[in-house]
Amino acid sequence: MKSLFAIITLITSLSFAADKIVEPGIYTATDVETSTIVATLNMRANKTVNLMLAAPDFEMPAEGCDGTYEVTGNIMAAQMICPIEGFEKMDVTIDITPVTPESVRSQNGVVVDVIFGAFGDEPAKFVLRKIK
Repeated sequence: MKSLFAIITLITSLSFAADKIVEPGIYTATDVETSTIVATLNMRANKTVNLMLAAPDFEMPAEGCDGTYEVTGNIMAAQMICPIEGFEKMDVTIDITPVTPESVRSQNGVVVDVIFGAFGDEPAKFVLRKIK
């Protein structure tokens, strides 16, 4: 009977695993394929975020995109308003499953899947690092 209770408790705890915590700070995400696309995310404690995006063929206005983010399980999702014609709204989704405090602070960072909704639904590999 005790083993049955232990198994049920384990299954329940796995089914309702806690959401990961995103520590406030400034992060960079650099695309793995070319290393030419760099996103800078300022994640604030009040669940607001600012995104700056740099790419060889794209120039973002100085104020960047502002919005809010939430973490559900291992997914960090941000909804932002951007001062870019044609991309006024940008949704960014990051699978933070492989992220640990140590990995995101390491020199090599940690590879994560990122979806920039304005550019499609396919995830791209980015190296995520916390810089501040």
